Amino acid sequence: MIYYDWRKVEKQFYFPSTKPYILKKPAFQYLIIKRSKALSMESFIEEMELLLAISKAIKLKSNQTNKNPDYQLFPIECRWIQSDSSKQVDFQLMIRQPQFINEKLLQQAVLSKNNLTHQFFLKKPEPTLRVFCLHKGSYHTEADCLNKMTHYCQSKGYQRIGKDYEEIYVADFRNHTPKQLKTVLSFEIEKTT
Repeated sequence: MIYYDWRKVEKQFYFPSTKPYILKKPAFQYLIIKRSKALSMESFIEEMELLLAISKAIKLKSNQTNKNPDYQLFPIECRWIQSDSSKQVDFQLMIRQPQFINEKLLQQAVLSKNNLTHQFFLKKPEPTLRVFCLHKGSYHTEADCLNKMTHYCQSKGYQRIGKDYEEIYVADFRNHTPKQLKTVLSFEIEKTT
């Protein structure tokens, strides 16, 4: 049976250098949880765990078809959304899914979980040109890494688009100390005119 392991095949997206670099992010497919509560650490953890549970259930249902290849579960990602006109911040949790995962498998996975009140959907964003960098350590020091990425882009003739950025949680904060955390940061860029 074919086994797809993103840790070996797509290192450039999940294990980048601590030095920024530019890369085109393809139109990956994501499972996204529809927001249920206001922004808080408790709701963040709750939604993250639900997203993982549904992703595991999708993988199980996919494996039961005997048609699809098996795969390593992808890490949780988060898009931090900040309006240009305000300081209000929101987030969208997501986890990548193989392209062969479809709405039918998603609905089967959701139905397999009792008393689930949250809504989930599959989405495939357009490809984007992004700058990537691995941040090691506490989330509270990410601003330094984001600034380093911004300066790198400017030195290469690019500029950041908006204030949104994405995190990929390569090291789960529930199982690591702040010093052990590894988070892939990225944001969309464009060539300066």
